[in-house]
Amino acid sequence: MMLDRAGRITHCNDYLLRLTGWRDEVVGKDWFDNFVPPELEGLREHFAALLAHQPDTLHHENEILTRSGERRLDRWNNTLLFAADGDVIGTASIGEDITERRKASARIAYLNRVYAVLSGINTLIVRVRDRDELFREACRIAVAAGGFLMSAIVMVDHRAMKAVPVALAGRDGELLNALREIIASIEDAPTAMVALAIRDKRPVVVSASGSDNGMPFGRKLAESGVCAIAVLPLVVANEAAGALALYAGEQEIFHAEELKLLSELAGDIALAIDHIEKQEKLDYLAYYDGLTGLANRSLFLERVALHVRSASSGGPDGLVPDRSGTLQEYQRQPRPSGRRRTPAAGGGVVAPKPWRPQSGGAAGCGPFCRGAARGPPGR
Repeated sequence: MMLDRAGRITHCNDYLLRLTGWRDEVVGKDWFDNFVPPELEGLREHFAALLAHQPDTLHHENEILTRSGERRLDRWNNTLLFAADGDVIGTASIGEDITERRKASARIAYLNRVYAVLSGINTLIVRVRDRDELFREACRIAVAAGGFLMSAIVMVDHRAMKAVPVALAGRDGELLNALREIIASIEDAPTAMVALAIRDKRPVVVSASGSDNGMPFGRKLAESGVCAIAVLPLVVANEAAGALALYAGEQEIFHAEELKLLSELAGDIALAIDHIEKQEKLDYLAYYDGLTGLANRSLFLERVALHVRSASSGGPDGLVPDRSGTLQEYQRQPRPSGRRRTPAAGGGVVAPKPWRPQSGGAAGCGPFCRGAARGPPGR
């Protein structure tokens, strides 16, 4: 492509015409008015600096507009055209369309960030044993390692029929507060992204340029720099227990390959939730009856032994069994001589012997230790 000193096109090859969708009628048109996006006003100054022989203007990159309004990114190598008397009469530029190359580079960088998040989450679920810590750290990793503007985890409260945000992370505190209103409840917003992802148990993607789901993009989100949102269900035991929402500042980044990795990420979080729930259930059943909810034999004996040890070692007041096996109140008495004493019949004091169960759980320990030597009952 060649331009005169006024920036009008004097020559262009077929490649530029095919790229931009124009024909030969472009010759004579102003390059900056017809091919340069309006916000790139500084390119005219760049062109003037090029005519002034400034060497830093020989190579540059900028977007151009096609006839249909599409934007393409070109890399330019510029040279000056001189007249016979040595005056500059224009420029000659060779452009290379690097749009797809730049998109590929950006996508590779984004995939690397997703892999970093996936690695961080996998490391997290190996060591974490607390549900709140899992949610909090997963959101933090998504923002810190994944480069997302915000991330949120919501869990379904079946009693209140609401999607409750349990963890939020991001760079904008004001926008994080607005998220709590956006993901308010399933009942009040049946068409919301979170509700749709939980109901259908599939990822939902919405971008500022439009979506396949017909969902509007929030004005407040767009004003805050959010360009795309992906909501991924957290499926535990074939039921959607919640969702992971990721807010990105780039357009068109949630493609099929990316969504596959992010779905795997959500699956890892759901697996950790399932593991924590099962561990909590096992911990509960170790001490409580699963049918009645009452303390089982193991917990009862453990608590009785704890009170007995406390009473025998001079701890606080507690309960100890008497000779008939009935639990009686044990009260500390003053011991000026340093010995533990209890009231004796007749008004004196005697040093009580420490209470220990008889071997085999026979007489002397009552019904509370009968059969204790057999160990906990099998189930």
